[in-house]
Amino acid sequence: MTDTTGTLSVVPDPVSAGVRETEPGSGTHVALGMVASTNAEARRLAGSVTVPTWVTAVEQTAGRGRLGRHWHSPAGNFHATLILPAVGGPESAVLRSFTAALAVREALSDLVGCGDRFKLKWPNDVMADGRKIAGILLETVETTLLVGIGVNLVAAPELHRGLASEAHGTTDRRAGRDHGDGMVPAGMAVAVSGMKRQCPQPVHLRAISGRTVSSSRFLAILASAFEVWENRLVTVGFRKVREEWLRHATGLGGVVTARMGACTITGVFETVDACGAIVLHSRDGRQVIAAADIHFPQVG
Repeated sequence: MTDTTGTLSVVPDPVSAGVRETEPGSGTHVALGMVASTNAEARRLAGSVTVPTWVTAVEQTAGRGRLGRHWHSPAGNFHATLILPAVGGPESAVLRSFTAALAVREALSDLVGCGDRFKLKWPNDVMADGRKIAGILLETVETTLLVGIGVNLVAAPELHRGLASEAHGTTDRRAGRDHGDGMVPAGMAVAVSGMKRQCPQPVHLRAISGRTVSSSRFLAILASAFEVWENRLVTVGFRKVREEWLRHATGLGGVVTARMGACTITGVFETVDACGAIVLHSRDGRQVIAAADIHFPQVG
């Protein structure tokens, strides 16, 4: 990578900080050491950023998923937030959970060489052999979108007694709503519905491939893949992104349960619509659900 220190004001960090050019593309890379969270650092930088900018950290001490839940963030795993200026309104922003998931899946597939092992779980998780390996968290700062991405490269959290937790569980989507903290919940990392169900342990890349991949290597592949999918979304629209996402969707064609407060809908996962909402076919007919806790009885 070519040093471009001074291109962007870097948030001071107690361990290390630097600004580099990502490979390929014209975006900027802010490389940090130990931080509370990359999303928090990205929020501080958002007002001064005019080009896509990756913020990465060696380790997060307060990594978080949706609603402030803890996110397992040890050194060696991939912790990053992509700052995307001027992406438009919430309807446009939420679609980046799909482009980000596709880019992460593509990067993992390139590294392992067996793309069939990696599936996408609505709306923002990446699964490996039916076990969670990555999650995405979207937030907004005015018109700037922050795409937080966490990938288990060398370690995965242990889930005691196999209960659902922040590291692996049901997903919650609140499309197009603002919870007052800038959250775009369609791209949250993982939300736990409170169902104490058995679930597979999360997994990491080294365990399934025998390869140790550095965060910098993963970023180079991911940045390239995301650039391709972002350009496709901007130039062609969501249709092609949606089609590719559905090709790799886990649970498609199977029975899922959507929980919306006291309301529960169970049906066959038919598709994702043009807005990114999940579509179920229940006994009462076609259900288009933009906000729900989604439970897949079988993930894989």
